[in-house]
Amino acid sequence: MRRPIVAWALGVLVLTRGAVYAARATDLGETWVIETDMYTLHWKLAAQAGYSRAWVDGEEGSLLGANQARTFYHSDNYGGRWNDWGFGHVRSVERAPGKVVIEYAMFDGMHKEYTCTATYWDGVAYFRHRVVVAAGGDVRSFSQGHEPMVEPHTGTGVRNAYGDWGEPFPHAAFANKHGFFALYTELGTARTHPDWDADGRMDLIHDSLGEKLQDGDRSDPIVYSLAVGAGGLGEAHSLAPDVTTEPSLPVSRRDKLAGTWATLKTYLE
Repeated sequence: MRRPIVAWALGVLVLTRGAVYAARATDLGETWVIETDMYTLHWKLAAQAGYSRAWVDGEEGSLLGANQARTFYHSDNYGGRWNDWGFGHVRSVERAPGKVVIEYAMFDGMHKEYTCTATYWDGVAYFRHRVVVAAGGDVRSFSQGHEPMVEPHTGTGVRNAYGDWGEPFPHAAFANKHGFFALYTELGTARTHPDWDADGRMDLIHDSLGEKLQDGDRSDPIVYSLAVGAGGLGEAHSLAPDVTTEPSLPVSRRDKLAGTWATLKTYLE
C-alpha cells in the first residue's frame, strides 16, 4: 500500500508546486490591466479615466466598448454642467496572494479630487470600491447620482438587457452574450436607463451620504461592489447576497508545500 500512497502524495506535491495565483495588476503606461481567475479589466488613465474594457474569463468579447470617452466614471453637476472623472493616476498598488489593491486618483476639472481604492480577489466575480472626495472649493461630496455611472458602449451586434432590484439591497446590472456587469450598494439606490443612447446605462445614487465640503475637506467614503461574471441578469441578482463578504485569502504556495510535505512524511513513516 505504501507505493500508491507515495505516488499520490508526490502527485499532489507536484500539482501544488505548479499552482499560480491569478490576481495581478500590470502597468501598460496609459492603461492598467487587472487580471484574476474570474475576469480581466482595463483601467485607462486618460480622460475620462475608469474601466474601459471588461472580459469574463474565457470570453473573447468585452462587456465594455473600447475607445470611448467615458465608460465607467463618477460625475457631478456644477450648475447645469456635468464634470466627469478627468485624467487619473495610480497612487499605490498592494499585492498579496490572490488579491490586488489599487488606489486610483482622478480630478474632475472643477472642485473634486476622487480617490478610488479598488480591491480585487481571485475566486469571486465581484470586487469592491471605496471612494473619497477631497474638495478644492465649496462642494457637496456626492449628489445627483452618477456615483458611479456605467455606459457600456458595446456597439453594433450586441444587445444589452438591464435589470435593477431592491433586495437584499439595491443593485443593477446589464447583461449580453458576453456575460454581466453589475453594481451593488448597501446604503444607496440603483437605477437603470435601458433606452439611453444606443446601449443604455446604469448608475448608483449615494445622495443621502453627501456632505457639504469646503476647500481642503475630505469626505467620508462611499463603498460599493461591482461584478463581472458569466451568465445573465439572473446570475447578477443571485450574486448579491455574497458581494459584502470578503473572500478568504488562499494560503501561499510555500505554506501549501509545507503542509503537503508534512502529509507526505506522515504517510512515509
